[in-house]
Amino acid sequence: MRSIYIQQADRFGWGIQSQLNRDIVSVLEKFAKGPRVIDIGCGGGQYVDYLNKKGFFTVGVDFINEFLSSALKYKREGHFVCADAEVIPFKDKTFDTVFSSNLLEHIKDDNRIIKEFFRIAKSRIILIVPLVEPAEFKGYGVLFFHRIDETHLRYYTREDILNLLKDFRCEVLYYEEFFPVDITGLFISTIPHYFLKKFFIAIIYFLKIFLKIRFKKYYTGAKVVINIK
Repeated sequence: MRSIYIQQADRFGWGIQSQLNRDIVSVLEKFAKGPRVIDIGCGGGQYVDYLNKKGFFTVGVDFINEFLSSALKYKREGHFVCADAEVIPFKDKTFDTVFSSNLLEHIKDDNRIIKEFFRIAKSRIILIVPLVEPAEFKGYGVLFFHRIDETHLRYYTREDILNLLKDFRCEVLYYEEFFPVDITGLFISTIPHYFLKKFFIAIIYFLKIFLKIRFKKYYTGAKVVINIK
């Protein structure tokens, strides 16, 4: 599994070459509370670097040392610690904000991880999670693109997130779904034959450009901001 994480790092957004996602940046700008912020599952450290440059005292944690070594090599700002997210090596209430992007779906026991987040957080937890496909997709073989990541163990609904939080004194301050895809792209991805796929791409292009038809969009991720009471 470790080797798969390293091989797919830049493809799925946690490698040293990965760029900041503007939707994730926007939620950090609006909701990160300081002065101390920790990024759990920081990968190549792009958000650690970003937050540190914004004036926060920022720590990045990842269990893959190669990611952290690359962050230091590329002079990413902040502090980096190699550790497992299930046993974060900091005292209770060390950080004002705990941030974690696309980590929970990789962890066997996500309840245990959430418990650790609440242990080290004083005020706020910010989560980015992938969403499960809507019910109307069932039976059609249409899947969100993040399904190609073989390291994912689960996907979430809003109710799943609320269920993870039910044992803690907290409130969901902000919830927004993002990273939209339209149904045409998802449909085309299910067509195995190359020329048939090209044929449908041409038809859809015609419908969108010349007939101005707008197809329904679906959101594949969620931004969740949690206030600790």
